[in-house]
Amino acid sequence: MERKSFSDFFYQSVEIFKNNFKSISPVLLILVLIDIYGMLTISDQSDAHNIISTLTSALFEVVLTVYLINLYLSKLTVIPFSLNKCFWDIPTYLFYELAFGVCFLVGVVIFVIPGIFVYFFFSMVPTVAIAFDHYESENEGIFSLTKRSVTSNKSTYLLILILGLVLSAVNWGSEKIFLISDHNFIIGIGFSLMNSLLICIYTGVIVSFLANTVRENSQIETGLLSE
Repeated sequence: MERKSFSDFFYQSVEIFKNNFKSISPVLLILVLIDIYGMLTISDQSDAHNIISTLTSALFEVVLTVYLINLYLSKLTVIPFSLNKCFWDIPTYLFYELAFGVCFLVGVVIFVIPGIFVYFFFSMVPTVAIAFDHYESENEGIFSLTKRSVTSNKSTYLLILILGLVLSAVNWGSEKIFLISDHNFIIGIGFSLMNSLLICIYTGVIVSFLANTVRENSQIETGLLSE
């Protein structure tokens, strides 16, 4: 069977985004508001306030990410969308995000290269943990399943990781441009909308990619993923 390319996953994500815009639009709006708030308050508050603001924004973003993952998952599988599932997925996502973060940090501190390997193989562990945990077997945990799945299509996976880094750079650059423009509100809204739109589509690309690779490389068959 021919492997899907990055363009296949990108097109699938865009189509789901367009067809379910009504369900995604609240997420888009909240992301825009969070981004604008971050731009408006950057460097204007005390360090303590900035830390609290950053942590609060990060928590909101995790909640929205979990919501988006489950929404895309419901369109790619026979698993129905459920707010109850979203609610219980939040602590799971946070746990695996923290576990990945600690492993990445330790790898970087010990030596840069181990940190790079951790990022390459396990950056999608939190998504796999809440969306494809039904493919976890007794002999293979989430980390192993993630590594084997993502590396089965390395070229596409590498493009997805690079795109994620580019989006992070664009977000950082937009904040700098906003500051240089002397807090031009129109520029802030424009960048915030663009960044939020790209985040929503990028999340769909990740879920679409994993739905394909996890199914093809799992040691068990659940019948939950659509063809």
